[in-house]
Amino acid sequence: MTKAIQPKPSMTTRSQWGATSPSCTLPNLAKSSVTQIIVHHCASNNTSVTNRTENQHQKWLQDYFKSIGYCDLAYHFNIGKSGTILEGNPSNKVGYHAGNANSYSIGVSVHGNYEDRTFTATQETRLINLLAWLCYEFNLEPSKIVGHRDVSATACPGKNIYGRLPSIRTSVVAKLYPNGPQPFFEPKEM
Repeated sequence: MTKAIQPKPSMTTRSQWGATSPSCTLPNLAKSSVTQIIVHHCASNNTSVTNRTENQHQKWLQDYFKSIGYCDLAYHFNIGKSGTILEGNPSNKVGYHAGNANSYSIGVSVHGNYEDRTFTATQETRLINLLAWLCYEFNLEPSKIVGHRDVSATACPGKNIYGRLPSIRTSVVAKLYPNGPQPFFEPKEM
């Protein structure tokens, strides 16, 4: 079954949010080696997220990750508190978001701590659009969208996002296969 073309969603570029260059050479991530998309929350203090603009928080994340020895922002894409999609670590480079899974995955994170913070309908819609585009771009089925806790011992992406992942995958299937019949994808056991 052929996937429907998914346009790249509108997003804030690295230069628009004030990214600095990576502090070291990032390893390449071949498109053909990507087998999963891993959803995260950045688990930042929610008051800090609320008090910063999305661009400011994205820059703060980059500065934080560089301060602990990473080359760049850990995630490939972020969703801000108002639903803005922000470019992170280039998607043709290995991220720093999921340990051993980094070498075969794209990391998408939502600003904030979603053990406590409410995951809004706008954020969810933007996440669905981003995930549908990534599935199309990397030729992945929606069953390959997982939460960080599916590949590591963590609470990430927080209960308020993790509990929505089944319906998010269903929405991505509907976008990729709008004319049905939509295939059934059994989630792969981790």
